[in-house]
Amino acid sequence: MNATSVQVPGETSASVPRRTFDRTSDISKLDGYTSSGVEHRWTIYAPFLDLIPPGSPALDFGCGSLCESFALVSRGIDVTSVDLDPSTMASYRDNYVWPRPLRLLTFAQVADGKLSDDTFRLICSFDVLEHVEEPGALLAMFERHLTNDGLLFLSVPNRFALVEILSWAWWRLGLLRGRVFVPGEPHIQFKSPQEWRRLIEANGTLEVVAHEMAMGFFVITWSAVVGLPARAIDSIIRRQFGRRTAVEGAVLHPRLMKCFSWLDRRMPRRMGVLSGSNLFVARRRAASASRP
Repeated sequence: MNATSVQVPGETSASVPRRTFDRTSDISKLDGYTSSGVEHRWTIYAPFLDLIPPGSPALDFGCGSLCESFALVSRGIDVTSVDLDPSTMASYRDNYVWPRPLRLLTFAQVADGKLSDDTFRLICSFDVLEHVEEPGALLAMFERHLTNDGLLFLSVPNRFALVEILSWAWWRLGLLRGRVFVPGEPHIQFKSPQEWRRLIEANGTLEVVAHEMAMGFFVITWSAVVGLPARAIDSIIRRQFGRRTAVEGAVLHPRLMKCFSWLDRRMPRRMGVLSGSNLFVARRRAASASRP
């Protein structure tokens, strides 16, 4: 998501959007993900994406800086991109040269029924479910908009990862101190890989056909233990002294992070449960396929 707030059907938000997490120059999440100076590559989505022919309709829900939307459009897919703020999405759109038209909608427009008659061969929702109060309701909406042969690509955090443990602590501490969070700012869903899978399949209408853990233990742990405090130091210096520093850039230097990535690739397979992200591919169960 490209802003510090999110609105899903049934929720409202009056937040001021900010351009954050600008991933315009990143690897698309369909192929991998640039994080903490490391280009994480994975193959889970590629074979399924090859099943989506050009001209197929796709939904990028929580499209952020449109990196994935652009990757899909470049494959000849007709994409509808959804996020919080139209001006922010338009700004990101201008960062690309689009080979095909792109349809932009806000969460509020979706809540008002702008997608009521639409179905999609592919729905992508990366790093969204952990921000919403009722992720099951959002998954049910995705299922309703999938074609019989449609696919759902999801990415969600892993609560066993240290960065998520710290995220939970930051959220709970804020609540105890009376902080009012902007909807969509914190992670409010903290689930294990098994719990995410059970949630996806809870209604009996979706089934997981592929699951992969990504962003290994050393990379994600160093990013949490060292990278997050370094970012805070940069922010404090910038606010207090008006100077820009690069403490975070130094402790997350690409060469160092590649060393951690090398270690992660040599970790025992059973240690994958400590990875930072879950990547899922799901589809509608045959028994629930009722649309042409």
